[in-house]
Amino acid sequence: MKKEAAEELRSVVFKESESLEGASPKIQGYDFNNRLNVSDLLQSLGLTGFQASHFDDAIQIVNQMLEWRLSHEEITENCSELEKNPTYRESVKCKIFLGVTSNLISSGVRDIIRYLVEHRMVDVVVTAGDGIAEDIIKCLADTYLGDCSLPGAALRSKGLSRIGNLLVPDDNYRKFEDWAMPLFDQMLEEQNTQHVLWTPSKVAARLGKEINDERSYLYWAYKNDIPIFCSGFTEMGSFRKLLSLHSFRNPDIHDLVVLPSEDSKLLENEVMHANPRKIGMITLGGGLPQIQICDTLRMHNGADYAVFINAAHEFDGSDSGASPEEAVSWGAIRASAKFIKVHCDATVAFPFLVAKTFAATIEKTIESKIKEVTKKAKVVENLRSSVYKESQRLEDTAKVRGYDFNLGVNYSQILKSLFFTGFQATNLGDAIETVNQMLEWRLSHEEITEDCSEEEKNPTYRESVRCKIFLGFTSNLISSGVRDVIRYLVQHSMVDVIVTTTGGIEEDIIKCLADTYRGDFSLPGAALRSKGLNRIGNLLVPNANYCKFEDWVIPIFDKMLEEQKTQHVLWTPSKLIARLGKEINNESSYLYWAYKNGIPVFCPGLTDGSLGDMLYFQSFRSPGLIVDVVKDIEAMNGQAVHANPSKTGMIILGGGLAKHHICNANMMRNGADYAVFINTAQEFDGSDSGAHPDEAKSWGKIRASAKSVKVHCDATIAFPLLVAETFAAMKEND
Repeated sequence: MKKEAAEELRSVVFKESESLEGASPKIQGYDFNNRLNVSDLLQSLGLTGFQASHFDDAIQIVNQMLEWRLSHEEITENCSELEKNPTYRESVKCKIFLGVTSNLISSGVRDIIRYLVEHRMVDVVVTAGDGIAEDIIKCLADTYLGDCSLPGAALRSKGLSRIGNLLVPDDNYRKFEDWAMPLFDQMLEEQNTQHVLWTPSKVAARLGKEINDERSYLYWAYKNDIPIFCSGFTEMGSFRKLLSLHSFRNPDIHDLVVLPSEDSKLLENEVMHANPRKIGMITLGGGLPQIQICDTLRMHNGADYAVFINAAHEFDGSDSGASPEEAVSWGAIRASAKFIKVHCDATVAFPFLVAKTFAATIEKTIESKIKEVTKKAKVVENLRSSVYKESQRLEDTAKVRGYDFNLGVNYSQILKSLFFTGFQATNLGDAIETVNQMLEWRLSHEEITEDCSEEEKNPTYRESVRCKIFLGFTSNLISSGVRDVIRYLVQHSMVDVIVTTTGGIEEDIIKCLADTYRGDFSLPGAALRSKGLNRIGNLLVPNANYCKFEDWVIPIFDKMLEEQKTQHVLWTPSKLIARLGKEINNESSYLYWAYKNGIPVFCPGLTDGSLGDMLYFQSFRSPGLIVDVVKDIEAMNGQAVHANPSKTGMIILGGGLAKHHICNANMMRNGADYAVFINTAQEFDGSDSGAHPDEAKSWGKIRASAKSVKVHCDATIAFPLLVAETFAAMKEND
């Protein structure tokens, strides 16, 4: 009866699956055992899953924009004689609209935008007011790297303004004011004497002409006649302040008038007169630029290609977080269009997208020539001083800059440039630096103290003692292609302790027995359920996979039960996991390599997930198997407590149970010495998943003196890049 009940339960939980063989790509990650090639690594992201797959989709869509020609389309009856001409048809390319928020111009992404405009790779640029001002300001003075946690009141007292983890001295805005005011005077005179009608795009072009600096994207836009639109030009940011100051300085004459409404017509003309070209849009960061491009493209019945890159959520109904599907419903993107949203900070994703698309079309190296133009004039000092306090000097602080694609595509240098780019790119750069410090540390780097044992004073021993690395990850990453990256680390004994959730165990075994496939986040659950398919984000797992897992694991549970009864074996989660690694005997499995290399894998929530289901089914067939969790907490905490004289480092992908378990164990030794968190969870709800490393310091989970960083990014994008510049680079250099 119990066996029949177990079969009935199985049929309820696991419906018969529709086959995905040949219908969907199989999920797999980059194999770092091959010679490290970041270009190939980026190519592999399409089969990794989650946002990594979206990033690869974005690369493909942008390349389709760049490759499209009118000659690819059929000649219709409506075509003019010119449009039938083969030479003309081959010359007609996709018209690309680029939208970028001002914070990205403050960051090192500005250098990449400049590269695109310099080489006429985009046709229209839309930004916010400070997306124009910050470009000019960065020609006049430097922006510096800071930290997101720096307190605002303290910075204000020092005359420093913070944009995320960037610092901008108020002196920079004074220099901008000194430079811009004489230009506004000239423009006002031209308005009054020559009846010039100023629009934001005309002002942007004039600024580009006057700055005359090859580092400026506005300069190249002026030189290459690429229009820059900004509907919020006079409503926010630095220009609003400057125009207000300008009107105070000239109270007896008419104000300088800038008319955004005229630009709306010009932007509409850019769309209406695009035919017979297709239209593509790339928007970075959402907000006003994305809104303005989308609203205008409705005049064209929508874009033919669309790539959104931002970290905003769609759940609050904001336009910034809106998915391309929502834009399709409004007619901003055609129903037949190729489109994707990459949920990632553009400072991380955009440099690599450009490397695989725009920059791949240019092979020559161009030397940059830099000129600086600074002009000064007197203004109303009392107003100026209230807005811009005198700044503390930051000369010893790292300056913000981006990768220069004029130097060619060098992936190692692109990765190194992330540190200076700002926002999450800088955090990823910090994470790379922190992991490399973990890998490079030896006990010999520390001073010999009085309480050192004789062994700990031995130079050979001291050189052999390395940092003990705890690796934690959530189960979804094993479902994804990141599993292959983790397997590489375990295969080469690059980590010492692993903590994961139950899904992180079972999915590794299941992927040795059957494939996981690429799907889509929007596939409806009810329809998938009727086909026996389970969705994990944009991955698909047939129910048949779990049935194969059950058929494989139940006989092992039977053997374990017998050994418990006859040999008095005390099973713990880590012992059970090691047994599964031994039994699977498959080199694609990280559990196999953990067993082979003696690396413990801990899972305090072993009864959750499919493995829990199997233990439940087992209790019907052959009850009595006992798994002691308490013994494992002793073993796990012991890994941290007895790590001395080693330092300890934590690398945690995702949050939840794995993150908390590692942090809690390290609390037993007064905290880890290094910590890298990579996840997209927010800290505002008080969850442990979203908690910042600084919060962990308050608990003693990370030492106050520790090097720690959180990268707010999907680990499917960030972790392969981090491994390429740390573990894999170290192995190649050995």
